[in-house]
Amino acid sequence: MAAQPSAYAERTLGKAGSVEVRPLKVSLLKRLKLIAIFFAVGFLSTVAGVLSSVDPSEAQMIVRETENLRDTILNTPGIGVAAIFGNNLMHCLLMFVPVLGLIQGVYVLYSTGRVLAALGMLYGSDPLHLMLVMMVFPHAVMEYVAYSIALSESFWLTYVTARGGLKAARRELNDAAKMIVVSTVILLLAAVVEMVILLQT
Repeated sequence: MAAQPSAYAERTLGKAGSVEVRPLKVSLLKRLKLIAIFFAVGFLSTVAGVLSSVDPSEAQMIVRETENLRDTILNTPGIGVAAIFGNNLMHCLLMFVPVLGLIQGVYVLYSTGRVLAALGMLYGSDPLHLMLVMMVFPHAVMEYVAYSIALSESFWLTYVTARGGLKAARRELNDAAKMIVVSTVILLLAAVVEMVILLQT
């Protein structure tokens, strides 16, 4: 009986009609395209949160929690970077989880929009304008890039596992580890930039 190709490989027809087996591998171009797509998804998720309705009592609670966190960071600048970085990294790592990470990411970015909606309600500002102002700051863009990397890798882990099985998943985990390192570095730099901006305002 002829040996069957591993599920970890894709089968294609060669020039002579023979079956060629090649590893299931995602190209860099596809990865970059999906990161861009998830950046747009994240942005639109935040827009959805901005446009959502927030009742006054909930808005007051959200703003109070946000301002308390900001005051804590400003009053203890020594741990400010660690606090910002730790919070963002926790959310980012959860986004790498296959399937569930996609849900987590959309929810987190939607919740960011609701914070802006609450701020707009209490301070009489247009929340969409607040969002555009937020995206001007480099640390916000860096955070969205890191989250987009995580969400795209969550998709690839799910896709590769479904197509190639556990062997393919183990190989993709090597790429996932690299993406985690990249996202971590981006979030650390973003936390430093955000702290500098907070101290100057």
